[in-house]
This record gives sequence, C-alpha cells and structure tokens, in this order.
Amino acid sequence: MSASKRGDDPEENQEAVWQSLAPNVRVGAIFWLRDSQVVPPSSSPKSHPYAIIGGGPNPGDTARVALGRTVQLSARTSFKPIDHGVMPITLEEQDEFTFKGGVFSPSGDPPSLDLPGVFLLGQYSTQIRVLASGRFLGWVPKDVIDRLTFRARQPLPGLPYPPVGRV
Repeated sequence: MSASKRGDDPEENQEAVWQSLAPNVRVGAIFWLRDSQVVPPSSSPKSHPYAIIGGGPNPGDTARVALGRTVQLSARTSFKPIDHGVMPITLEEQDEFTFKGGVFSPSGDPPSLDLPGVFLLGQYSTQIRVLASGRFLGWVPKDVIDRLTFRARQPLPGLPYPPVGRV
C-alpha cells in the first residue's frame, strides 16, 4: 500500500501543517514554545511565549520550503522587580524601559498573557515547522511590537496590524 493511500504522505502532511500555520506566521505573532525548540537551545525544561520579530516565508513558497524557513524570535519572560527594577506604568516609562535590553509587555494583551512581562532582545530563531508543535497565543500589542521591531532593527512590514481576519 502506498504512503498516500495510508494517509501519511509526507507532502500531504506538510501541506496540511503549513495551511494551519500560514495565517499566523508573521511578525507579531506569539507562540508558546519549549525553550529547547529554539536556537540557541536551552537545556531548561521550561516554556515561554516567543514573538516572531523577523524572517518568514516568501510569497509563492511551497509548503516544504515555507516550513523549512527560519523566523527570528523574542522570548517573553515574567517581569521581576529584582531583575527589571520598578515596573513601568506610563507609556513614557515603558519607552525608557525599552533601552534596558528588553521591551515591557503589560498583562492581559493578548488575554492569554495574564502577567506583566519583558520581551527580550536576544537572538533566538527556529524553523517555521517548529511553530506547529507550539500553541498560537495571539498578537503582540501594536505599541509593543513597534518598540520591539525598532529595537531589534527588524522593521514591521507595511501590512495591517494586527492582521485583519486572522486568528
């Protein structure tokens, strides 16, 4: 029996994986990933939200090519006064905080991020196919993604943000 008759044709599976991921593979998307799934990998068993801040597929990529492409990521860690100082409240304070090596992210936006955090400006990356093993959490708030992409020197593409009609 051929692989396609069994329903486990690798090309069909790649197409299905890509079709489920494609609407959310853009700058600003947040995925929950294990720290061991990103580069540089961590031996930590922990997981964190990671926001896409650069890279991605090219128009016209096949599913196989798109899934093999790399995206640049920013890890979101919990805000800790012992590590990060006084929590910024106003937008001005949040802008000033940006210059300390991270971008402040308030709680509740998106709703799945229920505690304040910091998007780190470290250099993380992963292949798009790895995002399928994570969970899509939503979109980084517009003011936060603007500061994050500016600080990471990754300009936000000239598309509507957050994407219209995407989940």
